[in-house]
Amino acid sequence: MNKLLTVLALALIVLSCSKKTETPSFGLSGNVTNVTGRPVKNITVFLYKPGETTPVASVVSDASGVYLFQNIPSGNYDLKAMATGYTNSTQSIVLSGTTTINISLLGTSNVSGLIIDSQTGQGLTSATVSFFMNQSTPPTSGENSDLRIVTGSNGSFTINNAPTGQFVGIVEITGYYTRTISQLNFTPGAFPVPQQTLVHKVPAGQLRVILTWGATPLDLDTHLTGPAATTGTNRFHLFFGNKIPISPMSLDVDDISGFGPETTTLASFFPGVYRFSVFNYSNQTSNGGVGIQSSPAVVELYDANGLVQSFSPPTATAGNTWKVFELNFTSISAYTLNTLNVYSTASSSTNGAAFRSSGKSLSEFKLVDF
Repeated sequence: MNKLLTVLALALIVLSCSKKTETPSFGLSGNVTNVTGRPVKNITVFLYKPGETTPVASVVSDASGVYLFQNIPSGNYDLKAMATGYTNSTQSIVLSGTTTINISLLGTSNVSGLIIDSQTGQGLTSATVSFFMNQSTPPTSGENSDLRIVTGSNGSFTINNAPTGQFVGIVEITGYYTRTISQLNFTPGAFPVPQQTLVHKVPAGQLRVILTWGATPLDLDTHLTGPAATTGTNRFHLFFGNKIPISPMSLDVDDISGFGPETTTLASFFPGVYRFSVFNYSNQTSNGGVGIQSSPAVVELYDANGLVQSFSPPTATAGNTWKVFELNFTSISAYTLNTLNVYSTASSSTNGAAFRSSGKSLSEFKLVDF
C-alpha cells in the first residue's frame, strides 16, 4: 500500500513539473494598411524564427486588411508581409502575450495630380480621389478602393510611397459627375496623373460642353453657333470674344495656358441647328489641326443625366478647326445629335461664317441651312 502511494505521489510531481515547463501560446493580430490608411487585403503575412527561412506560420489578410495568428508559442519572431506593388515589410517582435501589431506597407511610386472645377477653371477643394489596383471592371464609386486621398485647397493631391502597378481612378464630390481615370501605370519615382476636370451637374433642360486637351497647344478655343431667335436668319457666335452672345448661352471658362477646360453652357434653345467647333488659336495655319489631334483634345457633352457622348478628333490632314458635332433642335426640348468630326480652315476667330454649317455669308443664310 505504501508503495502504491509513493508511485502516485511521484506521478503527480512529474505532471506538475511538466505543466510548469510547457511554453505558453498566444494570439497575434493586426491591420495591414498602406500610406493612405486603406486596408491591404488578401496578402500573406508570415512569422519566422530569427535567422530561419521556413516560416513558423502564415495567414492571409481578410477583406478588411486584418490578419490573425492563433496559438503561437511565446518567443522572438520576424513578422513579414508581402504584397504585389509594395516593398516587403519586416519587423522583429517579442511575443509574450496576446499582441496587436499593425503593418504599414509602402511602395515606391510618388503619385500626384490636379482636379479642376469645370465652372471656374480653378482647383477643386475636397474632392475624393480613389484608386483601384488591377480592376478589370471600371468601378462606379470609390468605395472599397485600394488608395484614397482628398484634394487640398488648390485642388491638388499627392500620395508618396504608393504601390506600383496598374490602376484605375475615381474622382467624386457632391454636386459633380463622377470622373473615371483609366489606364494608369504607377511607376517608381514621380508619377503625375493627367489633370482631371470634374463637371458640375447640369440642371434639367440644359446642356454643357467641356473641352480639355494636353500641355500643348497652349490655346484651343471653343466656338458655338446657333439660332438667336425663333425665326429669321440671325445667329449667334459664342467664343472668347463674345462669351455671352445671347443670355441662354455662355462660355463659362476660357483657358489659354494648356489642358483646359473650356466650358460652354446651353441653358435654353430655339429650334434650329447648333454647331460646336474647336479652333487652334495657337496655330492658325492650315496645319493647326495636327495640334488639335495630337494634344490630344477631348470634347464631352453632358445633360442632367450625365455624359451624353465623348468626342475625339480624327487624324488631321488640313485645317485649323475641328468641327465636332451639331445639335438639331426641333423644339426647345427635342434634338438629334449629329457627329461631324471633320476639319476646316477659319481665317480668324472672329470669322463667324467659318464656324457655321456652310460657307455662306450671314445675309445668305436661311433657317433651314442651320
